[in-house]
Amino acid sequence: LALAAILLVVARRNRRKAQSLKVHETLRRSELALARTSWVQWAELNDEEKALRLSEYANTLSGCLSIFRQTPSEHILQLLQKKETHLTAKMTKTIADDIGKSFIDVIQFLRMETYPDAPKFSEADWLLCILSYLHLPLSRIAELFSIEKDSVRKKRHRLEAKIPPEILSLFFSSHDAGED
Repeated sequence: LALAAILLVVARRNRRKAQSLKVHETLRRSELALARTSWVQWAELNDEEKALRLSEYANTLSGCLSIFRQTPSEHILQLLQKKETHLTAKMTKTIADDIGKSFIDVIQFLRMETYPDAPKFSEADWLLCILSYLHLPLSRIAELFSIEKDSVRKKRHRLEAKIPPEILSLFFSSHDAGED
């Protein structure tokens, strides 16, 4: 009976890994298709091209999210939704590492879409985008960065100088502005 339980757990884990690999392969194919086209600045795209690119980005985000949902950080973020859960340094590192691994395709497209004369798109920038996409409360994002909530708002505002607003809207919903 114990052996059967172990085999069941291993089979489930292998199935999740296979699903994750399939999603990654799909994302890689999309990324290659985007790389094959000459990268045109966002401002030079017509509305139809912008809509197509936003759709591709939304699909990439969705695929990366499904990969992230299989990481330990998914459970940590669920715990952080509860006010009584305290964030540890180990939790912070795990979350940042899992986001970096799961959302690598999203991070790459964010870096490609920065304005040419904008300051460098930092790790804190993409982490803020993805944490907001995951609907983590502003207070918890501030806690993860070890800064005040107002500083998180300022970081978000500075992103507007780096990334086109249509792309930022994929990460920040309208309710985020007045969040806790």
